[in-house]
Amino acid sequence: MSGGVVDVRDDAGASAARLLARATAAEAGMAAAQAEALAIIASELATNQRRYAGGGLVWARILRRNGVAGVEIEAVDHGPGLGDPTSAFAGEARSPGSLGIGLAGVRRFALELDVDARKGEGTRILARVFAGPVPRRPTVAILGRALATERVSGDSAGFWRTDEGLLLTLVDGLGHGPLAREAADRAISVAASAPDDKPVVLLWACAAALRGTRGAVVAMARLGGEGAEIDYASVGNIQMGVWNRGTVQRAAGNPGIVGSASQRPSRPAGLQLASGALFVMATDGIQDVFSGLELADARTLPPWAIAQRILAKRGKSHDDAMVVVVK
Repeated sequence: MSGGVVDVRDDAGASAARLLARATAAEAGMAAAQAEALAIIASELATNQRRYAGGGLVWARILRRNGVAGVEIEAVDHGPGLGDPTSAFAGEARSPGSLGIGLAGVRRFALELDVDARKGEGTRILARVFAGPVPRRPTVAILGRALATERVSGDSAGFWRTDEGLLLTLVDGLGHGPLAREAADRAISVAASAPDDKPVVLLWACAAALRGTRGAVVAMARLGGEGAEIDYASVGNIQMGVWNRGTVQRAAGNPGIVGSASQRPSRPAGLQLASGALFVMATDGIQDVFSGLELADARTLPPWAIAQRILAKRGKSHDDAMVVVVK
């Protein structure tokens, strides 16, 4: 895997991101039209960072899928968080000084788009373009916010793509604020350090890593190819399951707290992600997440729009809240 990274601090950073995307596309042997699409994606993401977050980092890296070359552009900032991704990716908000197409252009040119936006903490966007036809893989949306009286959320989440599939982790540190977040971050670090491990193995590793903290409830799931059984493990009250045409298959977690002696992870029970279905995870700051999915148009919405709707309609005002939608 090759490519590079640009530290975006001003207009020159956006130009550098555009050049990096073109150079990485050329290195991957991609056509001129694909290189230009990647340049637009990188430029728009960098411009958004400069304009709304005071800067950020933009990576370009070469991928291969089924023997087909591709490039992934990743943009990470620590700004206020993308507050309305539905409008932004629909083209209803554009960055002054950009190429004029905004995040709607990023969505249009990317085959796949992952979005992680957390109020007051920042935004992470990953966009992928390939040199030829490839099987599409599920995309991820993570949206979250802290309790209004807290500076940071005790909820956290992460996702990692490996040869074994897509690993998802959602954590709710006990209580609120920095001490809850410390516990959540430790669990995320465990998953990030070994994303090829089985979820149940990672959860047992979290038990050791979270000793001395408040503890947390944790759910981890690995999604393979379409129709493959979902491998998951969960301790505590994280909501998790598959929604398909109004039918819900829930994955219940065993009671307990990770980091205490009361941990006994749940084991997989025949969940599968069919074409057009959604895999959803939510902390208890979301009230009955699957009620929020009783939407006639859920199958036609992108995952970030579904996540935004759930957070707005089902989020509890007296708690941190985070939702993960995979589609």
